[in-house]
Amino acid sequence: DARAAAIAAEYPLSSYGTPTLVFSALVGDANFACPALQMDAWLSRRTRTFAYEFNDDAAPWRYAPIEPPVATHLSELPYLFDLPDAPIQVPFSLDQEALAASMRVAWANFAATGDPSSAALPWPSFAGAHVMSLVPSQPQVETDFASRHHCSFWIAR
Repeated sequence: DARAAAIAAEYPLSSYGTPTLVFSALVGDANFACPALQMDAWLSRRTRTFAYEFNDDAAPWRYAPIEPPVATHLSELPYLFDLPDAPIQVPFSLDQEALAASMRVAWANFAATGDPSSAALPWPSFAGAHVMSLVPSQPQVETDFASRHHCSFWIAR
């Protein structure tokens, strides 16, 4: 009961609108965002580390509709790879096409050089806070990842 009350206080319904969005946020934060941030912190002590968060809640579905529409684990894959056998083939918007092009260049640069940066998209190393937010049409660096995802709440537990 105490744990449920603490989670409810950390994720008030008034901040999200629906119970489904609250649940989606807390599961994403607890199981993906904050563990990834912790891994980035650990790894960055030993080598240059580049962090990202895929942030296109309108990403086209490829395998099954997601309700409510939110960016989920693996929803960035169509931006990086052609998926001609996927059962749902919704086209990208022009902004999503621009994001996909930026992402493909970043992934290719990282594979070739160990650094995803390009002239059009400088990508700083993690260094404790820098996370690239992959949003249409132009990705941007954010430094509030930990607070937006309630990581002090989840990492302390």
